[in-house]
Amino acid sequence: MSESLFIEVAPHDNNVTSTGQIMLLLLLSLIPVLIANVYYFGFGIVITMLITLVSCIGTEIIMLKLRKRKFMLFGVIKALQ
Repeated sequence: MSESLFIEVAPHDNNVTSTGQIMLLLLLSLIPVLIANVYYFGFGIVITMLITLVSCIGTEIIMLKLRKRKFMLFGVIKALQ
């Protein structure tokens, strides 16, 4: 019973996936959910989603300004390159 155990640090996944790529996959996976919401609850849900989107981006801009960092709206496009 002298088996060797290998101790590794996390993550054990060797694939390198950037945060931008993960967020892009998340956004793509939400498209069917948005379509289903429009089907079941009507077009008003799109307005609610847009208000939520604008408030989130606005909060992000405010926080980045307070931290004196640059805001890049099209950072997702850079993640794909």
